[in-house]
Amino acid sequence: MFEQGTVGRRIALVLGLLAITAAATVATAQDAGDKSVQLGTAITPDMARSIYDRVAPLRSPDGCRLSRFDTIRFSINIGLEGPSGTSHTLALLTSAQGSSDEIVAGGWFATPSEALASECAESVAAIRQILEETAPPSGAPWRQDRWAAVRANYTILAVAFLVLVGWSLLLLYRAWVESRPPPAAIVTLAALTLLALVLRLALSPHTFLHEYYHIAEALYGHLRGETGPVYGDTGPALYQAAAYLWGRPDDASVIFLTNAIMASLAIPAAALLDLAIVGSWPRAICAAALLCVLPHHLRFSASEVLFIPAVTLGLWSLALCALYARTQQLSHALCAVIALCLAMQTRPEMMFFPAIAAFLVLLAAPRAWRIFFTWRSLLALVVLVVLLTPRWFELRQVMNSDNGAQTALPDLQRYTNALVLLDPNITPQSYLYLIGIGLIAGIRVNFGYALWCVLTFGIYTLFSLSLFDNPPYNVRSQLLPTAFTIFLAAGVASIWMGLWQQRRVAASITGGVLLSVLCIHTLLGSKAWITELADQQLEWAFLERTVPTLPPQATLLAVTEVGGRSLDAFPELLLRRADKDYRLVDLRQAIEGNSEWPKAGPGSLFYQGMFCYFAFPTEPSPNPMTEMCAAVHRRYTLEALHITDLDTKGYSAMSYADGPYRIGFYRLLPR
Repeated sequence: MFEQGTVGRRIALVLGLLAITAAATVATAQDAGDKSVQLGTAITPDMARSIYDRVAPLRSPDGCRLSRFDTIRFSINIGLEGPSGTSHTLALLTSAQGSSDEIVAGGWFATPSEALASECAESVAAIRQILEETAPPSGAPWRQDRWAAVRANYTILAVAFLVLVGWSLLLLYRAWVESRPPPAAIVTLAALTLLALVLRLALSPHTFLHEYYHIAEALYGHLRGETGPVYGDTGPALYQAAAYLWGRPDDASVIFLTNAIMASLAIPAAALLDLAIVGSWPRAICAAALLCVLPHHLRFSASEVLFIPAVTLGLWSLALCALYARTQQLSHALCAVIALCLAMQTRPEMMFFPAIAAFLVLLAAPRAWRIFFTWRSLLALVVLVVLLTPRWFELRQVMNSDNGAQTALPDLQRYTNALVLLDPNITPQSYLYLIGIGLIAGIRVNFGYALWCVLTFGIYTLFSLSLFDNPPYNVRSQLLPTAFTIFLAAGVASIWMGLWQQRRVAASITGGVLLSVLCIHTLLGSKAWITELADQQLEWAFLERTVPTLPPQATLLAVTEVGGRSLDAFPELLLRRADKDYRLVDLRQAIEGNSEWPKAGPGSLFYQGMFCYFAFPTEPSPNPMTEMCAAVHRRYTLEALHITDLDTKGYSAMSYADGPYRIGFYRLLPR
């Protein structure tokens, strides 16, 4: 389609793609208003916490109390409730807005409303004094038009994904017409893709697999685009697009379903990558089948984990890069660039994925190195840079701050002990045997390809284990490198076909039967681990069932603040989704005297969640529950409304009380 035209047409195609991208970005930026308006410097969680710790205990004579404290990228919204019961909001900014009533304090800016200035004058003065003593965040300030360009990135990524799907299908159709692959192979790959989707819809847990205290951040980030600049935008862009099409913007199941579909697309992507490198359908089908039932991949396929789109789009982009290295057609280069753009923005460690793609070409097809210096490659590189422009703006913010993660290479013992590939509870022994045998075959048949697999595994496992060290993170962060080991294991197919020599049909049939038996054995042996639900997953399921049955209006005492160590907002998101009108009182603020305790009565509820049964390492161990939840039991008579007992183990890396754990909603009645 694209290769039959002139060079001028090809250049026009690229310029058209650039123009569309630029137009989308510029249009959004112009809609944002005056380009000279400064939004200020992004506020870090640590900065917000330091201000919160000083604002929360304020007890000014005017009687105003803190009722809400929210951080939204460039501002902090402080909610104050006056003696009259009226709620006011004071927005703290790091850039001037030009109002005559604006408060300027130590680099911070705020404009209180007349009602707030009148009823809470002393509290506002106290907050101003706190700001005078607190330096604003450092770093380059954001202009409104530049931030609007970053926000436009969600639209660009969603459109880019649709273009990638359509373009890839077109390329596959052209390849089918030109090469006429074996019908049995096509049918088998299609059946494996369908099987992968069925397994991920029926077997994979549709729930949250982050640590407990990060789930609220994932919810708001994925569904509202409030992820920090460190994380990628591709996943949230797809989730928000799916939520918009589904008409359920606050439904977490949109995330789970989208990831399940994305995970199933990794199966054909893996097969086509192996086929583009080795050119063997039996190998490609073997790789697809192994990834289809890989327990590690199945476990996370329908969760909120962003490594799922990273694996799929990573494989997709590599397959297209390998195809371009073989054909040197511009359409393949541009399609690969779109896939790379999406893959690079799934996770921060994917930003250096182009180097992985370059290593693949150099090691697996060393004679193809000249394509890096063709005009097609240089043109594709320009397109990639333009598509990534909004991402560069975000990364600049990270580089100008000193809040990046601290890295430390693990020693050999910790590295081997933390490897998911060597954990018998996760990776079947049969899979390790396949990798060993396949590695031997790879060294003999395509040493460069085998070396690339080993290097990719080593680079990404070292990277993940250099950042943090807790079990949930270790398992999910190694999803990408573990998935890539299927290309080593698929080398078994090459050995098998070689043993049968000319009897390829018989070899394919018997090999297919043996592979099917292995896949069934893997599923049966790993089903318990794949489907295992611990405390927070069971709690989420309970809340999804229970929240719609709660009274339409009430006051709810619970842990309601989100972000980092502020734990979670499980009830809040579900309450909004169920159209409940609830006044939320944060339990910790009530304990510290920063909020009024709810009045005892049938209209006041208490949510006793898993936060009552665990503590961070620096906090006292809960026995039998945390002190803040025990205080509720001492203060009120609790009437069970909806409760359940979770006989399970703790999932997150925290100190847990002994189970079982009773969670649920209680009415707060007078003692």
